[in-house]
Parts: sequence; C-alpha cells; structure tokens
Amino acid sequence: MDVSKWLRKSALIGLGIVSVTKSKAEKLAKELIKQGKVSETEGRKLAQQIVKETRKQSARVQKVVDKELKKALKKRR
Repeated sequence: MDVSKWLRKSALIGLGIVSVTKSKAEKLAKELIKQGKVSETEGRKLAQQIVKETRKQSARVQKVVDKELKKALKKRR
C-alpha cells in the first residue's frame, strides 16, 4: 500500500474514533440525564468534554503514527 493511501486510512480511522465516541458520549449523557444524575446542561457539557478529550488523544496518536511512518520510510530508502 502506498504512503498516501495509508495516511488517508489512518486519518479516516481517527475520524471514525471521534465520531463513535461522540455518539457514545451523547448516549451516556442522555442516560445520566434520564437517571437524574446530571442536569441537561451538565450532560451536554460532559459529552462535549469527552469529545474534546478524545480529539486531543486522537491527535496525539496521529502524531506518533506519523513519526513512526516517517522513520519507517527513512529506513526503506
């Protein structure tokens, strides 16, 4: 697989992780609201915080992947 395809796939995987997490974060928040454990406002904030942190972690992972890919490409040359 060429490098551009690999990079595209890794980016899509990262986006997929974020979108799944957003969906799950919203589901969790709705459940907590339903149970009366948090207010609607707190639930929305919680879901946003989860998504924000997931994006940060995803970016960190992407940096590591990029670094390792560059190292592998240098060795290949």
